[in-house]
Order: sequence, then C-alpha cells, then structure tokens
Amino acid sequence: MGVGLGQIGGLGHPRLTRGGKSLASLLFGNGEDGFLFGDFAELDELFTAFSGPPAVAADNDPVGLALDDATWAGRTLLQQAALSPELKGTGSVGKVGTAPDATYDTVSGVVSASRVADGGNQSYMTMGGLTAGAVYLIDATPLPNGFAVRDTATGFIATSFVGGVRQQQIVRPSTTSLFFTNTNNNTTAVFTVHSVKRIPGNHAAQSTAANRPFWKANAGRPYLSFDGVNDGLVSSFLPNAASGLTLAVAFNCLGSAGTACMLGGGTPTGDRRAFIALTSIGTPTIGWGTQVNSSGIGGLNNQNHVLLLKGTGAARTVWLDGIDVTTNFAATVSSPDGSGGALTLAARQSTPGGGLDLFFPGNLFAAVVVNREVTATEVARISSDFQRTF
Repeated sequence: MGVGLGQIGGLGHPRLTRGGKSLASLLFGNGEDGFLFGDFAELDELFTAFSGPPAVAADNDPVGLALDDATWAGRTLLQQAALSPELKGTGSVGKVGTAPDATYDTVSGVVSASRVADGGNQSYMTMGGLTAGAVYLIDATPLPNGFAVRDTATGFIATSFVGGVRQQQIVRPSTTSLFFTNTNNNTTAVFTVHSVKRIPGNHAAQSTAANRPFWKANAGRPYLSFDGVNDGLVSSFLPNAASGLTLAVAFNCLGSAGTACMLGGGTPTGDRRAFIALTSIGTPTIGWGTQVNSSGIGGLNNQNHVLLLKGTGAARTVWLDGIDVTTNFAATVSSPDGSGGALTLAARQSTPGGGLDLFFPGNLFAAVVVNREVTATEVARISSDFQRTF
C-alpha cells in the first residue's frame, strides 16, 4: 500500500531533543558511524516487512525493518531524503514470454510497460547500480494503472504503487537491482519516477516473519517486544573498539533461563565479542572482547534500566542508569575488532549473516552505537534521554 505525500515525516524524536539539539546531532555531528534507534514513536521509520512497506500502524504490528536515523540530526525521513543525491541507476529492458518490452528513460526516470492477454506474460524494467541490503525511498506516480517493484524479475513484490496517486515507498532490495512492472493483465501503465534516493544508516532488519518483534503503543511510550526465543533485528554495523566504541540500550527484561542479550555482535574467535546482556538471575554481564559478569549488582529483571558500555581498545567502562559501575566488573584484556557478526537488537550474531543466540525476552525502548568513546557528559545525556523513553 502506498504512502502519500505528507504521510511520511515524523516528529523528529521529541523525547531525544533538548535545547534545540537532538541526541543524534550530539553523538553523530562529526560524521561518526553507528546507529540510533531512539524513539519507537516514529512509525515512519518502522516497517512490518523485511523489504519495507507497509509501515507499522497499530499496536502488535510486527517489525521487519527499523530505520537507523543516527545521521539524520533530528530530521524526518522526507527531510533526510531531500539531502540525498538522486539515483537514476542503469536502466535495461526485459520481458517474460512474448509480452511487449518495457522502456526506461534514465534521464527523466520515466518507466513505461504493458501487459497483454497472451498467457499472463509480463514486461519489466530493471534499475541497476544499487546496493544490496541498502534502503531506498522511491517517489513515483504510476498512470493510469498500478505498478509493482520487485526484488527480482519474477520474485516477490517488494512494494506496490497504486495507480493515479503519487507516493513514496521504502524499498530494501536483496540484490543490486530493482524490477519495475505493471500489476494487472490487459493494462498499460506509465511509471514516472520523480526520485530514487538512498536512505543512509545501519538499519536493522529480520528476514523471517516469525522472528520479528512486535510494536507496542504502551500509552504513548512505545517499545519493541521480543519473545526471547528467536526474535532479533540485525543491523549492518560491525563493532570495533580500536579507535573507540560505545553501546547503550534501554530495556526491561522479563527474565530468562539463560543469558539474555539486549545488544550483541562480534566474534568468539580470539575473544572479540561486543554485547550487553543479563544473566539468568538478571545481573548484568558484558562482552568486551571476553565476557565478564558483574558482582555486587542485584537482579534487573522486570525493571526499566539503561546499560551503557564504552571504551577504546581493551580499556572500557560500564554505566548503569548514568552511574559508573565499572568497579563491579573485572578488567578485560581484549576487545571487539570489527570481525564476526553485526550488532543485533535483542540477540547476538557471531558470524556475518549467521544465526543468532542469547535471545532477549522483553522490551527494548532505545539503542545507540557510536564508533567512538563518548564523554562523561554524553553518557549523562544518553542515560537521561533514554530514561525518558520508558
């Protein structure tokens, strides 16, 4: 289903903006890498499917794709898209069976194709030169009939555009091309692409429908609910502490028979983990190279908290609700080095594109990762702002 002009564009994370400066601007204002999932009230940044639309709209909708807006500096999706260069790609034409060819003008972005009553054969146009797994915003008008954008020429429909209406659609292709095709037999459609723009970020996604968390409205303080069995959203960010790294998460763990990881990645090879988790009794345990359990900190299950981990190389500190609790953890002698799995919400990935473990049962309110060690002032800001999402 299409999203019309004016329907995309959120509030810009009001709970993560104070004094006119957003948390994103504070942490990523100098071009830092990482991600920020800072306020799940922004429904134009959450989608029910792995490939994009439809957008999350109601309590208990699944979340297959969450957009990272770390570099958006408080801008909405449309405001951020306006700053991205237009991509026309490399157009080529194909067809299935004896259907007429499609046409594509790479300068104007106009796609035209027809589908005739010759056994259901279908024309399509390929827009290449894209990045697999990246997120794109397509602004287009199909006239007079509807058009579909497919992941492959004959594969699943990534998104559909309603005929006669200008719309913006989020698309996340698994290949380097998108395929535009008309959707109905015996119809001809002209698909005018006003712009195709890449949306920057280390977005988090889940390809398996049964493993997606659910969005909870929670009376205006929304969160993502994970089942602790197989749910998880995998980002594209690889943790590396060589030049500094910060991880933080706002959570409420409902209790687990084993270790429950709120945010995790890296590799077990050579002790290069990076994760924030709770043990089976609810006490904090962290992975910074090696895994270290806390001592002297009580169980945190069924409570709202913010845990933050930051450091450079093997030296790191741990913060609970804005308080330095590093002395409750033994020192580590290794650190994450950018190898292994990507950082994952509500689980841990150990190999690139691999499976997940240490599933987290409970609620995530916010998460942030920055490829530098933040200052004590920034720790206080992250902790305070994240506590406002509870």
